[in-house]
Amino acid sequence: IRAVIRGFGAAGRPELIRKAWPRLQAKGISDNPRVYNELIKWYALMGNVKDVLATKEEMDKNGISCDTYTYSWLLRALGKYYPRHVESIYAEIQQRNIRPDIGL
Repeated sequence: IRAVIRGFGAAGRPELIRKAWPRLQAKGISDNPRVYNELIKWYALMGNVKDVLATKEEMDKNGISCDTYTYSWLLRALGKYYPRHVESIYAEIQQRNIRPDIGL
């Protein structure tokens, strides 16, 4: 799954990621934070903040916990343009006592 997401992401084709995602989910192998992290990473690199936030909401809805990598990419994607979202993500990080990966 991650290879498919990575391929479409590297090609700069977010619409293909969005199109493939429901089919990948139907296989029942997408309940892993690493798969969601790959989605968030490529959406962030392509500047698709709406997709980043939608993916985070989907993770929450499906009971998939964010990890250090997830939060790092969320903060990177939101940056200075979405301070309210950064504040809420930061509050969530503090509440969960997680330290984002500072290497990203």
